[in-house]
Amino acid sequence: MNVLEKLIDDLILEISGKEVVPLVQALRKKESISEFKLASKLNMTVNQVRNMLYRLSTYNLVDFTKKKDKGNTGYGYIYFWSFNEKIVRELLVSFKNNKINMLKKRVERETSETYFVCPSQCVRFDSTNAMEYEFKCPECGKILIREEGKKNVEKIKREIETIKLELQELTNVEEKEKKLMEKRLEKEREKQKAFIERKKARKKAQRKKLLKNKPAKTKSAKIKKKSKK
Repeated sequence: MNVLEKLIDDLILEISGKEVVPLVQALRKKESISEFKLASKLNMTVNQVRNMLYRLSTYNLVDFTKKKDKGNTGYGYIYFWSFNEKIVRELLVSFKNNKINMLKKRVERETSETYFVCPSQCVRFDSTNAMEYEFKCPECGKILIREEGKKNVEKIKREIETIKLELQELTNVEEKEKKLMEKRLEKEREKQKAFIERKKARKKAQRKKLLKNKPAKTKSAKIKKKSKK
């Protein structure tokens, strides 16, 4: 599994659930696949597959075409689904950036507020809520202790850096794909140019051959032509 596939799987897990990840993996391997084939591949009912596809469609991550059912499935229409690679990448970048912004706000809260925790890890309160409970845990009655916020801040900052690296990896993948596409286009242009050159060369050779095979006018034929005049 490459970097992009892992990032997409993580996104699908977050927005649609664990059970949808295998469906997306199946969709990415083939364009325009019928929901019946998907159901058979995933060992699910067609309705279960449709339900998951509809969840993906709320984010515009899947496209479909439909054809009249000529068999005996009883559904009227058969839907053929494709995964929208472009949209998922845009959504991935958007989710990652939103997460970075939320984590930055958490850093601000953690550095500006004092937190108290239960020794048994029952609850965690800011100073205002801790005072309301007289610095006692409402679950077990133990005295709340002041939390060392530095570790939490460092952990959140590490998470931010990890997401930034993931975004950079995504950018690197897209740049590589762009370069590969440019190379393919350049090869296609070179092939087209070579084809045109070969075509011109063939036409030139044909003209040369025609001129070579054209019978030359003899001297007597020229004299005869003049005598007619």
